Amino acid sequence: MCEELSKCGVPSVVCEYGLENCLSHIFSARPENLVVVDAVYSDKLGEGDVVLVDLDKVSEYYIPTTHSLPLRMLVDMLVREGAVKRVFIIGVSVKNLDVSLEVSQRVLEAGMTLSKALCDAFKEGKVDEEGRRS
Repeated sequence: MCEELSKCGVPSVVCEYGLENCLSHIFSARPENLVVVDAVYSDKLGEGDVVLVDLDKVSEYYIPTTHSLPLRMLVDMLVREGAVKRVFIIGVSVKNLDVSLEVSQRVLEAGMTLSKALCDAFKEGKVDEEGRRS
């Protein structure tokens, strides 16, 4: 997704080893809005479903990543320290939690659809490279 977002001018950072490993980049960029996209697992979702995850209900989804710090704690700290104003968590539902480097076709298609939607949203909102409204 980050490659696709970069192609259309949307600033993005790959944080495949957890959001906590990208904090220095977030603090230096200080985007107004931060969108975190991650894999989620829920028996209520189908593979490739995309959901906006409410931070107050994040426990309804299992986010199978390498985050070593709780996501809520990281988000609260980013907002409290003024690195960002708002954080949005978007989850792409995965079928299983097996560790592999292969992404299923459904999840890949969902990522491409989401990338296009985010590109369109950033263009409509006239957001600059730093993630601020222009």
